[in-house]
Amino acid sequence: MIPAHQFSCSETSIKEGTETEKKVQRMLEAMMSNLACRKLFFDVAYLGCSVIH
Repeated sequence: MIPAHQFSCSETSIKEGTETEKKVQRMLEAMMSNLACRKLFFDVAYLGCSVIH
């Protein structure tokens, strides 16, 4: 970590902005992968049921 006092105000706010963007991006990626996993799970379950019946 670089001490905060070494940043100028603008650099600090830019850094915080990119950190926030990264957090949002991670959340979105997690949600998307969750949805993808759920869809895959339901597709597999549906296929499994179709094969059984």
